[in-house]
Amino acid sequence: MTVIRGGEMAFPLHNTGHGAPYDEGMTLRDYIAVHAMQASLMRQHDTVGRHAEYAYMVADAMLKHRDSGE
Repeated sequence: MTVIRGGEMAFPLHNTGHGAPYDEGMTLRDYIAVHAMQASLMRQHDTVGRHAEYAYMVADAMLKHRDSGE
């Protein structure tokens, strides 16, 4: 998996050594985008593609703000 800014795992699962497969889960960026898209879908009538673009724009803005230390 290519790690990008915001590419850290939102809910990483660690291999416990009990035979359970390791699953990296979703990225923090994807997790934020999912919630932004849910909110967007509730308020607007637009194409799914536009909602997705908006959701990742929100996620990127949130991660940028977090990384700025403000």
